[in-house]
Formats: sequence, structure tokens, C-alpha cells
Amino acid sequence: MRQQAVTAALAVAARAGIRSTAPSVLHDGSNTLVHLQPAPVVARVATTTGTVRPGGGWLARELTVAGSLAATGAPVVPPTDLLPPGPHEEDGLAISFWRYVPTVAAPVDLAPAGRALRLCHDLLAARGPAVPADGPIEEACRLAVRLCARRPRIFTPDEATVLGFWAARVPADLAATPLPRHTVHGDAHPGNVLHTARGPLWNDWEDCFHGPPGWDLACSQANARVFGHAPAEAASLLAGYGRVALDPVHLDLLVDARVLQAAVWGTILSDRRGQRRSPAVTAALAWLRARRG
Repeated sequence: MRQQAVTAALAVAARAGIRSTAPSVLHDGSNTLVHLQPAPVVARVATTTGTVRPGGGWLARELTVAGSLAATGAPVVPPTDLLPPGPHEEDGLAISFWRYVPTVAAPVDLAPAGRALRLCHDLLAARGPAVPADGPIEEACRLAVRLCARRPRIFTPDEATVLGFWAARVPADLAATPLPRHTVHGDAHPGNVLHTARGPLWNDWEDCFHGPPGWDLACSQANARVFGHAPAEAASLLAGYGRVALDPVHLDLLVDARVLQAAVWGTILSDRRGQRRSPAVTAALAWLRARRG
């Protein structure tokens, strides 16, 4: 599907007058990102995500939110202005187009990224565009149930029981928890920060939804908590974000929801590629089992 994604992006861009002579794949994960060199344009092609989220609805909300933030000068990667940013559909794939931003080496101190996220939250709370409340948390719960029902051989009976428990527990607990809500990033982990000469820019707003800002903080902290990945960087990002009026119990709930999402999407990615389960999925399932008690 990688070559299909590149070909589709080139076709849409060419019709708009952007001709790339040296396309370069920047990332090939749940989406495929293609730098349409020499143009300063990046195509985001919904490959694996497109099999789960048909159509361009998620890309449309991303363009709306990131575009509105960029218009205020907020620290985000903006949609391109060299062609209609989309979403477009080509060969069954949804595609959006973004400005290419050169990056610099990532710093160890992510406090500036935390401050940038706080600024985005403040702007979105004050005058953010309306987006659906049905976002990545609810989606992960539905996908967990669907995976266990349709592909029972993917999980052991015990793993399926654990996933079913959290798929029911997370939405019930969130419905009973009085958390502030506004438009949030939806996938605010350090890997979605581009470090540039201008400073940190938040990228990949595809999962944005009307939800608790604590969800973004949970996304920023889950890898460090669960997998032991870059704890110093996660801590500095949280410190940069500043004071948080969030009960630790509520943050724990949101981290658990994030780990459920990681287990589900990690399974979808490895299954789609015909690969063995990743160690990250195994660790996520172990975390959820232990947290269930």
C-alpha cells in the first residue's frame, strides 16, 4: 500500500499543478507521509487508518482544527496553501496536504513542547472550532470489542476478557467523571512534535475531538509510565505544560484508556502487515491485566 499511497498523492498534487520529481516517504505507519519534493508540501495518506476510518471525516476535522490554530499563529504545522489541502480521495485513499517544515535535532528538554500544547489548549478552549465528541477513546473501545469478536485467534481468552473489561469500564467511568472538555489534540505524544527553527510545532491532529484536555496529557505520559520510554522527556513536557487541575485518579483512568488504544491499534497494524505481535502490544496487555486487578 506504500507505493499506492505515493502514486495517489502524486496524482492529486499533479492535477493541482504540483509536480514532484523526487517524492520521499517520511513515515509509513498508520498513515503514509510523503514529501512531494521539491515542493514544500507533505501528503498525509490514510492507509491503515483508512481501513478503520473510511472516508475523509477524520482528516477534515484535522484540517479544520489545525488550520484555525495556524491562522492565529499557534505552534502547529499548518495545512499547505499551495493547493487545496483536502481531504481528497484518490484510488480509494483519503489524502490531505500540509506545509513541509524542516526540522532540527530534538532536544532532551521538552518543556517548550509542553508550553506549546498549553497554548493550543487555551486557544481551543476559548474559540476552537466545534468537533465531534466521538473520538479516539470511544473508537478504541469499539475496536477492542470488534477485534475480539471477529478475530478470536488474535487474543487468548484471558486477553479478550481483559480487553472486554476495559472496553466497558473506560466509557462508563468517563461518563461518570466531571472532567472539563473542549477541542483537544487527541494524540499528543512527543513523537507528534516537530522541532523546528521556530520552536516546537504540534503535528498530526487527526484524532482531535471534543474531550478532556487531560487526555492529551495522558497521551504524553503513557509511554513513559507503561513502557519506560523517555521518562525525563515526558516529565519535562508535563512540567512545561504547567499546573494541571486534574485528579491523579482521573489521569490514571485516561492513561488506562490510552493503553487500551495502544493495544488495539498496535494489533491492527501488525495484523494488517502480517507481522507478529509487537512487544509494545504485549506490554500494553500486561499493563491492562495488572490494572484490572
